[in-house]
Amino acid sequence: METILQNKTMYLNLEMLTNSLYVGIDPHKYEHHIIIANRHMDVLRELKVKNSSSDINLLIKEINKIKTKGYFNNVIIGIEGYHGNGDFLTRNLLISFDYVYEVPVCMTSRYRKSNVYREKTDRIDAMGVINGLTQHLSELSVINSESSNETSMMIKDLNMSRERLVEFSG
Repeated sequence: METILQNKTMYLNLEMLTNSLYVGIDPHKYEHHIIIANRHMDVLRELKVKNSSSDINLLIKEINKIKTKGYFNNVIIGIEGYHGNGDFLTRNLLISFDYVYEVPVCMTSRYRKSNVYREKTDRIDAMGVINGLTQHLSELSVINSESSNETSMMIKDLNMSRERLVEFSG
C-alpha cells in the first residue's frame, strides 16, 4: 500500500539536491519512458522499461550503477501521476528506494507548453517530471510504503489530487 504525504515537513538540504540523481518517469500501461539526469537536467540515460518485475529490477540496477559511477549522494525519483499505469512500477521502486515523488500531470503539461517543442511526447513528459523535481520538489507529494488504512489513503489521495488540480491549473 502506498500513501501520499505532504512534503512540507521534510527538510530539503541544498547539498543533497545539488548532488542528486534525478529520475523522471512517464508511466504507461505496458512500457514506461524514463530519463535519468543530473540537477541541471543533463540527460545521463534515457530508456524504456516494460511493466514487469524483471525489467523494473534492471531499472533499479541501472539507477544504482549511474549513482555510483557519477558519485551522486542521493536518488530523487518522480513519476507523473502514479495512479493507474504507474502503480505497479511505484510499488516495485519502493522496495529499493524510500520514497517516490508524485509530479502532477498539470505540472508536466505546463512544462510542455513552455517548451519550444509543444507536442506531447513521452520524452518531454519525462523531462517535465524532472523539471518538477528540480524546480518544485518542496511542493510535491511523497509516495511511501507506510500505509495502514486503505480507505484513509484513498480519501487523502483524492483530496490531494483535487488540491493540486486547483493549485496548478490556475
